[in-house]
Amino acid sequence: MARTCPVAQEIREPVVSLACYGVAVRACGNTIKSLHWTGKNLLKFASAVPLGVDGRMKRQEDGFAYVSW
Repeated sequence: MARTCPVAQEIREPVVSLACYGVAVRACGNTIKSLHWTGKNLLKFASAVPLGVDGRMKRQEDGFAYVSW
């Protein structure tokens, strides 16, 4: 069965491109829950984490940069 991804194509395309370069894509579990999504709504290479901001903050403390568009 095909996955249903409610993410708009103009957002999905650059994310897919970044994933092809090995960028890890994670989705916030709280956001997934608030949108009433399930794992079937995520892109096949994305993984859900319980709290998205927690991982982002930890990585910034380790010297990683946060990029948003």
